Amino acid sequence: MGNKSKKPKYITLKEAAKISGYSSDHIGYLIREGKVAGKQIYCNVAWVTTKEEIIKYKQQKDKGEKNKVLQEKTRKIKAGIAGEIEIIKLFFKNSKYLLPVIIVLISSFTLLIIYFFSTMLYAQKPQQEILPADTIEIKSHITY
Repeated sequence: MGNKSKKPKYITLKEAAKISGYSSDHIGYLIREGKVAGKQIYCNVAWVTTKEEIIKYKQQKDKGEKNKVLQEKTRKIKAGIAGEIEIIKLFFKNSKYLLPVIIVLISSFTLLIIYFFSTMLYAQKPQQEILPADTIEIKSHITY
């Protein structure tokens, strides 16, 4: 069996436009720029290309656009994180007295909580009745 080279089946730019969604003028431009394979016919008046070339270009273009979108999203996220880190750095750089203030606030809050709970415990404890001094019988067991 001989090696038959498969002849490409050419389509018009109008047919290529229907397949790709691009205008036929744009496809002609892509062929002239060398981005899509094609050739001129009818004494170099009209352009033709293949369905495979159009599909290949469209897939590459779509993939490239998806990559650009992902790169743009990634760039925005990185810029946002970098901005937040800068804000945090500025906050700590401009607040050298912040640590002592935080310590005082935490200590005050802790003492307040301790006082609150101790008064609650004291209020729940049953109180002994205090009798007047004349009703208390004092016995002395001291002998001389």
